[in-house]
Amino acid sequence: MSERRRFERIERSLVTHYRKLWDRGLEYAGVTTNISRSGILVELEGENLEVGDLIAIELILSASQPPIDLVARLARKVGTLMGLEFVQIKGEDEKRLHDFVAARERQTPPAEEPSAR
Repeated sequence: MSERRRFERIERSLVTHYRKLWDRGLEYAGVTTNISRSGILVELEGENLEVGDLIAIELILSASQPPIDLVARLARKVGTLMGLEFVQIKGEDEKRLHDFVAARERQTPPAEEPSAR
């Protein structure tokens, strides 16, 4: 399978609260596995979610800052692991998310290239 990601994924566990966009009732919680500027891989317990569903997300980057609110589309689902693509995020929250990911990208050492022998 070819790798077609636009942005580097950062391994990071973050608390995530979510619900179906049109369902004001039941809210769930999950934990991210990785995050990029365009989406997250998150372990969610919502069995009633289907690929294509729009999901309201509250992403907690830090206990000292307010959560980031965004809308994501369920792009893929394997058991309880779900790939979510960000589709709507407000300007200031988008900047905070991009700054958060960029800071972690700088902390992550690049993968080593295999040496030629």
